[in-house]
Amino acid sequence: MILYDQNIWGGTAKPLGNRPLLIRDMIYRFSADVLCIQECNPVTMRMCENAFPDVIKADYVEVITEGDPNHTTLFYRPATVELIASGRHTYSGKNSENAYAAVWAVLSEKATGKRFGLLSTHLWFKGVDETDNLQRIENVKELCTVVRDIEGKYGVPVLMAGDFNCGAGSHQGIGGYQEMIRQGMRDVRYLAESTTDSFTIHNYPIHNADEVYVNSDRPYRTLDYVFVNNTQGISLQKFHVETGREALLSSDHCPLVVEFYLE
Repeated sequence: MILYDQNIWGGTAKPLGNRPLLIRDMIYRFSADVLCIQECNPVTMRMCENAFPDVIKADYVEVITEGDPNHTTLFYRPATVELIASGRHTYSGKNSENAYAAVWAVLSEKATGKRFGLLSTHLWFKGVDETDNLQRIENVKELCTVVRDIEGKYGVPVLMAGDFNCGAGSHQGIGGYQEMIRQGMRDVRYLAESTTDSFTIHNYPIHNADEVYVNSDRPYRTLDYVFVNNTQGISLQKFHVETGREALLSSDHCPLVVEFYLE
């Protein structure tokens, strides 16, 4: 099974240009089975020419949850997986159009009938003062409650992927990440048999007069992660950060790709 995660940079006044098509091409190149997506903005990524959900709709179905403004979302490939259950948790405290949320699903691999949980999340983004760091820590506490509820009800391993807006060297601090570890969640980067030390975040790509994105810098920091609640029932084969040209032009966040098997 292949998980693809990316913050697709949807909340911006800059033109979207060719970015949705670049993201689509990477998803298809990796033959992803499930997608964790953040910033799938209703006003930009869902309303533009070549809107992101439209360019992948031939092969992927979105997990629709009640009251969801669709910033943070999940997609799955019905040819390979089946949706069993789903839900959405909006974080309390600081938020913006309820964009900071956790959307989850329980899925069954069609080839084996084995089940797993999947969660896409986006934590509070600001790093002005300590209240912002504390907000991310509270986000994580709520997130881990959701994960434990899924685990308790369905008895499945849960993969959590997204933009955690925290990390070593970031002005947003590292409190949210540290709280994930304190809560017993495990960073897949350090569990996978094959892994990388590549960073995930870089400067915004630059577009030309025709609104085509043509240039970007290399990643310099990590804000995006994939965690798992436990390793029972799941084998984590590969953790990859895609840093090729398509990745650097499609967003300021590089895609994370995880290959895993259900046991």
